[in-house]
Amino acid sequence: MEEIVYEIMQVTRSPLGKFDNDVTSCYDHIHCFLANMTSQKYGQSRHVCIVQGATLVAAKCHLHTQMGLSKGFIQHSQAFPIYGTGQGSGNSPVHWVFISSALFDCHALKAQGALFSTPDGALSVNLCMLGFVDDTSNRTNHFESAAPPSMDALIRLMQHDAQIWSDLLWASGGELELSKCTFHHVRFKFDFKGRFTMVPGKFSPHLHVRNNQGEEITINQLANDECHKLLGCYKCPTGKLDTQGKILLQKCNDFAKVVNSSALSRHDSLIFYRHIYIPSVSHPLSSTFFTEKQMDAIQRCSNWSLSQSCGYAKTTPFSIIHGPFEYGGLDFVNLMDTQSFLQMQQFLKHWQTPGKPGNMLRISMAWWQLVTGTSTPLLSDPLQHLPHFDCESKYISSLQQALASIQVSIKLDNNYPPPLQQERDAYFMDLVLAAGKFKPFEIRYVNLCRLYLQIITVSDLAHADGPMLDLVIKHGTPSLLSSHTRWIHCHQECPQCPHVWAAWHQACYIVAH
Repeated sequence: MEEIVYEIMQVTRSPLGKFDNDVTSCYDHIHCFLANMTSQKYGQSRHVCIVQGATLVAAKCHLHTQMGLSKGFIQHSQAFPIYGTGQGSGNSPVHWVFISSALFDCHALKAQGALFSTPDGALSVNLCMLGFVDDTSNRTNHFESAAPPSMDALIRLMQHDAQIWSDLLWASGGELELSKCTFHHVRFKFDFKGRFTMVPGKFSPHLHVRNNQGEEITINQLANDECHKLLGCYKCPTGKLDTQGKILLQKCNDFAKVVNSSALSRHDSLIFYRHIYIPSVSHPLSSTFFTEKQMDAIQRCSNWSLSQSCGYAKTTPFSIIHGPFEYGGLDFVNLMDTQSFLQMQQFLKHWQTPGKPGNMLRISMAWWQLVTGTSTPLLSDPLQHLPHFDCESKYISSLQQALASIQVSIKLDNNYPPPLQQERDAYFMDLVLAAGKFKPFEIRYVNLCRLYLQIITVSDLAHADGPMLDLVIKHGTPSLLSSHTRWIHCHQECPQCPHVWAAWHQACYIVAH
C-alpha cells in the first residue's frame, strides 16, 4: 500500500502529507471495560467478557525472582485499582485490534484523509488511517483540486487529522509519543524543461499537535529522501533504496559471519541458508525495485561465504551456485529472481482481492495508462519501448522489466484505457512512438507537453468539428474554445525550454500528416 501511494503521487504530481504515529505502550494502556465493549461490538459473547472481567478482578499478582515466589501479592481493589489486561497477556493483541478498529472508524468520520481515484472518477478510495498493531499512519491530500494546495493549507489538514487521532487515543486510555512522531510533506517542483522532482530537504511550515496537558508539541519533519521503518521495510517518498540496501547488505554479511565462525556441517549450513537466511533477507523484496547490479552487490559476498560453507570453492561461478541440483549446481536463490517473483505475486494477489489495496493498485494502473498515453496495456506487452514511462515509474516499471526478462505478460481484467472519442481517432503517443523519429529524451519532451495540454487522443488536438488541428494547442497556449478534459489530470506545469516545444511541434506535424 505504501509503495502504491507513492506511485500515484509520482504519476499525478500531487502533494501529499503523511503523518507517522508513535503510540506509547499501547498494550499497557488498555482499559478492560473498553476492551469488553469493543469485543461485544465485533461479536464476542457477553458471558466470555464477564468471565474475563471477573478473572482480572480476582487475580493475585505475585513477584517472581531468582529467590522464588513472593508470599505477598497485589490485587485489584477500589482503593488501589489495577488497570490493563496484565503483562504478557495473550488476549491483549486481540483487544487492541478491536479497540483500534473502533478508533479508526471514529477517526474516519471526522478526518480529512487522502482521496485517490481513477482519472475518470469511476473508482475512488479514501484513506484515513493505516496501521499494524501500534504502527499507524494517516495521510492527507487534495486529490481532485484543479491546482495543488498550498503548503500551509496541507499542513492545516495534516494537523487537524493528527490532532483527532491524538485525542481519540487519549480518550481511550492511550497516548501518542509526540516527540517521536514524524511526518513527510511530499511536494513537487519543475525544472526549465518541465521535468518534475520532489522538493528536497525540510521546507514545510511547522506542524503542532496538542498533548493531553494542552501543550503544543512541534512534530519533526523528515525530508522526502529520509526513510521511515514500516514492518521491516525502509520507505521514503522519493523511492531511494540506499537505506534498505545497506540494511540488506549488513544482514547478508552478518549471516555469512555466523556460518563462517561456527562448526556447522555442510548439511547444517544448507539448512541455515534455506530456513533462516532466505526468509530473513527476502522479507522486504516484494516492495523493492533493486536493479540487477544493486542486487548483485548485496548478495555477492554472502553467497561466496555460504557456498564455501556448503563445500564449494570460492572461485565457483555464480551460474553454478544458482544452478539446479540436477545439473551439479548448489540451487542457491538469486535474490533478483526472488524480488521479481514476489512483485508478481503481490501484484496479482492484491489485484484479484476486493478491498482498498486492490482498488489502490487499480487506480495506480489507470493513471499510468493515462500518463503513458498508449493503447497497449503496460503489462500485456512488457517489451514495448516506453522511455517516458521508465523514467518516472519505479515499482510498476520494475515489475514490467521483470516480466520482460522472462518473456511473460499479465492480462488484466480491466486495463483502464482512455476511450477513443471519434471514428478513426488514435492515441497521440501511439503515433509518436510508431513514427520512429524521436530519441528517448525527445519522447519524454513530447509527453510532458502532452500532459500539460491534457491531450490523450488526436481528437483532443483538433477543433470540435474535427478536420483541422487547433493551432493554439499546437503552440502550447490553449484557449477557452480549445478541448478541455473533464477528467482529473496530473499537475504538469508548462515547460519553458524551446527545445521541448520544438519536439512537440515536430510530433504535431507528424500526426497531422
